[in-house]
Formats: sequence, C-alpha cells, structure tokens
Amino acid sequence: MDATILRRAAEQAIARRPELLWLQDARSRAVETFVREGFPTIAEEDWRYTDLSRAASLIESSALKAAPGATAQQLDTLRDLLIPGAGGIAAVFMGGILLPELCRMPSTPGVTITRLLQASPSMRGALAKRIGDTKESRGRLATLNTALLQDGLVIDIAAGTMLE
Repeated sequence: MDATILRRAAEQAIARRPELLWLQDARSRAVETFVREGFPTIAEEDWRYTDLSRAASLIESSALKAAPGATAQQLDTLRDLLIPGAGGIAAVFMGGILLPELCRMPSTPGVTITRLLQASPSMRGALAKRIGDTKESRGRLATLNTALLQDGLVIDIAAGTMLE
C-alpha cells in the first residue's frame, strides 16, 4: 500500500472522528509499522494460500473515501441478517463505524460495554497503549486496522463475573 495514501487516510480518519484524537500516537505508530512491513504475501508460510493483493488494491482505492453512512436500504438488509429472537450481544459495524440502531447490547451485571468514541478520560491511557501495540503477534492486518480506526467497542468484565 502506498505510504502517502495510508498516511493521508489515517489523517482523514482522525479528522472524521476528532473524539479519537487521543489515539493519534497509536495510529501514527501503526501507520509507520504497516508502511515498513506491508501486507502479508503468499511467500510467507502462514499466508501461502491467501493472496491479499486484490484486497490491498481495494483498500488502497477506498482508503481516502469518506466513511459511509448507512442508507435505509442497507440498514434493512443488515437487519434481515440478524437472527430473530437470538439473545446475547450483537454489535454491527459498517465501514468501520458502529451502527447503534442495529446493535443488541442487553444490560448484564458485571459487564460494561462502551463505544470507543465515548471512552472516559480515565480509560483512554490504557486503551491507547493496548490499541497502539504493534507487536508482531498482533499481525499486520490488525496494525492496518489500528492505523485507520474510526470506531469500536470496549467491553469491561468485572473480576468474578460469571457469564452464561
């Protein structure tokens, strides 16, 4: 992926979501790591059966486009994909943006779900450190995801909480 395009796309992601300015350092590190390492290739053992060259060109061609808002038709289509009557949590993202109108997040004792955009200042330091971790073990696609991050969920489960 062209380094200039990736850097500009990351800048635009920040401009579209100024609430996440606190993640700017993490994004910058992710951009530089991804520019240095690039997409995995079929020459690598773990990726030998997965050619990402087409995906890379699609991501590059769409990286500078504005994040989409869901149209009524798209919301209806996505709503139809949700399993009726299913319990539990459903988080629906489109173009990297949470669609709250399609999410199902029941209240569960000991579990707090917060939109990344609404993370409290006290949570931001730990989140920025975790999100900004560009260790090899996370993988290069996770690093690309961090570079272009625009939304997400933080799920906090209190110690001792038992979930079904």
